[in-house]
Amino acid sequence: MMHFSAFKQSLFALLTAAALAIAPQAEAQTKRTVKQAFSYENTPVLAGEGISETSRLRHALISETDFMLRHRTTEGSTFSFGTRIKAHAYAADDVDDKATVEFIGSYQLPLDAENKWQLRLQAVHAVSQSEKDRIFDRTRIGARLQYRHDKKHTTRARLRIGQRNQNEALFEGYDQREVLAGITHEWRPNANRFLVSGTFYGETRRADRDQYSYAEVGARVTLRVALSKRTEITGRIKIYQRDFEGAFATSSPVSRSDTRKAAQVRIDHKLSEKSKGFAYVGWDSNRSNILSRSYDGAVFGARISMVLK
Repeated sequence: MMHFSAFKQSLFALLTAAALAIAPQAEAQTKRTVKQAFSYENTPVLAGEGISETSRLRHALISETDFMLRHRTTEGSTFSFGTRIKAHAYAADDVDDKATVEFIGSYQLPLDAENKWQLRLQAVHAVSQSEKDRIFDRTRIGARLQYRHDKKHTTRARLRIGQRNQNEALFEGYDQREVLAGITHEWRPNANRFLVSGTFYGETRRADRDQYSYAEVGARVTLRVALSKRTEITGRIKIYQRDFEGAFATSSPVSRSDTRKAAQVRIDHKLSEKSKGFAYVGWDSNRSNILSRSYDGAVFGARISMVLK
């Protein structure tokens, strides 16, 4: 049963009011948008992302509000600035409830006259807060280089660095420096939104304590098929191997090692010109040599989103 504390009620009321407070439209080349989404999901809660010290599947009500300002120059470059407010309320108790605010800025520009090459730079600063404590703040800076071979094939290379500052009262030694690199290739053989894509990536995170430092490699495959003009179905499979440094704990003098596998089928449907929704079902499994970090079970959820301006 979903329990709503005073914190939850106040938070969702604030988000709703903020979403309705729409600023006037800016000048012609500048587009201002406000989006609101609500979803209900059975989703993994990972140790360290909230207050919980275990990783497991939890039912959650999620609200997400986006305020975005985009400006396109006459040369084809695009500047974007915005704020995203995301709140998670979990069933049964409040221990993992959190609100995260992200401040986002990006710059995208074509690198050649034919627009085959594009470069996108992005910076995101996030602050996550529970009912009682700040959980963490995190800054990430990234670059993405895209090459469009032809109408059917596109390749993207990505590099991201980041710094996470954890509330030491919750997880001491969890401050992390991170580096992620990945490459994605998309194949679109025709004009009916059919898509096959594959991603391979590697990531390292170095924490103040070795037990929270790890190296990870993973892959993801996506298949999307249009069922109609308004509806499409997407299948996705992902897997990663994550190996930690140092002993997990004095009581468990072994290095933690996780293998996570997940599969999902999702149906998206466009409800109107300014609203859409999706529902998904799948399976998520994390096999770890540390029992408290293992979980296994069905995942599912539904979401509706609206463009308010």
